[in-house]
Amino acid sequence: MANWGEGDALKTIAAAPRKVEATYSTPFLAHACMEPMNATARWTPERVEVWLPTQNAEASLAASTEEAGLPLDKGEVYKLDLAAASAARRRPGLHAPGGGHCQAVPGTPVKLLWTREEDQAHDFYRPISMCKLTAGLDAKRQSLRAAHPRFRQSINARVNPGAIKEGRDMRQLQGMFKEPAMPSSATACRIS
Repeated sequence: MANWGEGDALKTIAAAPRKVEATYSTPFLAHACMEPMNATARWTPERVEVWLPTQNAEASLAASTEEAGLPLDKGEVYKLDLAAASAARRRPGLHAPGGGHCQAVPGTPVKLLWTREEDQAHDFYRPISMCKLTAGLDAKRQSLRAAHPRFRQSINARVNPGAIKEGRDMRQLQGMFKEPAMPSSATACRIS
């Protein structure tokens, strides 16, 4: 872990010749995909196929085959790599050919679509968050120490409670501790 240091960051910042502070916040936000939530499904008593933009084809396959009353090996999900293939697409209700829509016309592809209003009403909203960055700089404007407290609701508290360790949601606090939460994340910040 390069540039990781331990010490009294707040004391070092207070004694620094120059301080820089910035506060960033985000409100509750819907994913608001570019196009309304959509999928195309084809059902027969022997097989179910679903075409949709998603990041989680496995969940879509599980939901589709369950709704169709078929085992997993009798289903196929064709993952479309479109701009709106976001986490919002994890809602299985859209993916599954349920409610008799596809069963009413066996073998015929059926387009499933939520209106923009339905999408906004049922979206998975991103939690509010706020972080404040305070850094102490030396005379050459090089960072001496930085403090980066974050305040954010935990996504994992609802979707993956097992990821919370000792009261810490490491995904939300990535970069605040030596242990990596998401090593591939480009947004990790550190107290240094």
